[in-house]
Amino acid sequence: MVIVITGVGSGLGFELARRYISKGHKLYLLSRNSESMQKLSDLAKNIGVECFYYEVDVNDFERLQYISNEICQKEPIIDVVIANAGISAGHNASVQEFTVFRRIININLLGVHALFEPFIHKMISQKGGKLVIISSLASFVAMPTTLAYSASKRALNSYADSIRLSLCEFGIKVVNIQPGFIKTPMTAKNRFKMPFLMELKNGVDEIEWAIEKSAKNHAFPFVFANLVRFLAIIPRFLRDYLILRLSKNAYKK
Repeated sequence: MVIVITGVGSGLGFELARRYISKGHKLYLLSRNSESMQKLSDLAKNIGVECFYYEVDVNDFERLQYISNEICQKEPIIDVVIANAGISAGHNASVQEFTVFRRIININLLGVHALFEPFIHKMISQKGGKLVIISSLASFVAMPTTLAYSASKRALNSYADSIRLSLCEFGIKVVNIQPGFIKTPMTAKNRFKMPFLMELKNGVDEIEWAIEKSAKNHAFPFVFANLVRFLAIIPRFLRDYLILRLSKNAYKK
């Protein structure tokens, strides 16, 4: 397969790319972290797998689309595009600065479509392919300490549903993945005990399975995902009370 992945600098993206390389897939890597991409490229070279990388900030939409178009022109078929790049400002009770808010929305939401648009045209012409979105369980219930992050991930759910319906007639699959807490540099910023915290390997196992099965939505871990879903449907006054109680540790300085 030919696979494109953003956000491979560390954590989920790096491990997912490493795994696909080890299985012999041809990869195109996009990240700000050239050192990590070079490590993945070296790994691929050592086992005779093709791997190309581009240094890019997903917030730079013009360059991101230029690279995406270049990949589309190079490859006759693109099998999978994974929009993994995402950022968080951690949990903070203070008012979020607009510049921080804007960057999170740009990367987590707008950057996804900036990446996908050229590949959507490519996949329509080839009559198939997979677009993969890495959302979050935070998309189900808004937390008072993660304003932009929760908003961006919630919007991604709607975006995923919309493009899945609009592209299904062309044989294009849209996979929306909603992980809970996984041990990565992003979650390392959190200053509280994270419920159902998963090892990185287990998280990548779940993501790889969802992509392979073309799952429309895959939220995990199972127990935590169902607790969050339940929290999302209970009466608002009770939900607000529980969320404020649950998030109190995130308010601590």
